[in-house]
Amino acid sequence: MTLIARLSDKLNKPFIPVCITLILYIFFLVFLLQYKNKDITSLITAGSQFTNKKELISRIDILSDSSGYDGQFFYRLALNPFTQKQKEYGILLDTPFYRQQRLLYPLMASLISLGNPLVIPYAMVIVNIIFLCILALYGCLYAQRRKKHALWGLVFSLYAGFLFTLSRDLAEIISSGFFLAGLFYFDSKKFKLASLLFSLAVLTKETAMILPLSICMVGIWERSIKKIVVGILPVVTYFIWHGWLIYNWKENTTFGVQSNMDIPFRGIWLSIKIMPQQSIYLQNTYFLELLFLFSISLLSFIYILRRKINLYLITILILYSLLLVSLSLNVWREDYGFMRAFSEMFIVIFFILMRFKTKAVIVAGLISISLWIYIGKGLLTLR
Repeated sequence: MTLIARLSDKLNKPFIPVCITLILYIFFLVFLLQYKNKDITSLITAGSQFTNKKELISRIDILSDSSGYDGQFFYRLALNPFTQKQKEYGILLDTPFYRQQRLLYPLMASLISLGNPLVIPYAMVIVNIIFLCILALYGCLYAQRRKKHALWGLVFSLYAGFLFTLSRDLAEIISSGFFLAGLFYFDSKKFKLASLLFSLAVLTKETAMILPLSICMVGIWERSIKKIVVGILPVVTYFIWHGWLIYNWKENTTFGVQSNMDIPFRGIWLSIKIMPQQSIYLQNTYFLELLFLFSISLLSFIYILRRKINLYLITILILYSLLLVSLSLNVWREDYGFMRAFSEMFIVIFFILMRFKTKAVIVAGLISISLWIYIGKGLLTLR
């Protein structure tokens, strides 16, 4: 056995991609905070429009004359996950029904921190780091099932969009972790565990509902009771939780998605039209990101048309594609929006591509990790 073969064999262990993922993201966070001379509360991205500095129970970094970003609402919910007040602890929930439906991320941060406001900013980061490692683990296990090297697990954990999620205390990493783990167990015919994980994904981010709905639809088409049951539990979980939200907020039951949806492809077209208004670096970055997302989407559709693929994966891919092209300029305006929105679609695409041993799949994986490096460098030095 050659030296390279021995090294490859030693690296073909599940803990290797997990450790690499952990080290890379910790280094990214340390350098991000050090370069910008910020503390960990800056990741919350609180803005003065929704956060009142004088009413906070614990100091966090606040952007002046800014609406901030979604992380401030996750932080607010982590202080009291089952809140019934629109304004509490100095932070106003802009659309409380919409924000509170994404329960699990703030709930987990609250549990880990034991509700301590001083610890919650750290807990929010810890939860995301844990789930990045979960993505690497299940990506590795799935790759090995498909007779690929364990390092293929890095393709799932080193998705460039997760850099945006981690750097602003958002929920896509957690929903994607539950999403991938659920797909792994569904592929293993462990339907009860898969259904539970899909339910957790739905409680983390509502767009994950596409997965169990697709499985349920295919189950009805194939007259498969098992698939119908797998899909129904997350749907029932979703509506039970939303029933409580409707009861809780009553007149404030704005779903918050109106501004995020538009005529198909209009949001993408408008984002391309306004791209020249950005700096050269951002123009180049947006172009590379959009080209990458389009290319891997096209590649996955080519494979499902030419090869035999499970019907539920085809259904998931089509429904996510319809969702993404129908997102408005509000999402497609910047990569912080569209790269996050693409997270679950990315998981599905590589879950499909991993089934094939072709040069195109290898190139797609390498380009994906290269984009992670490029975006990471940009976030550390240029943005």
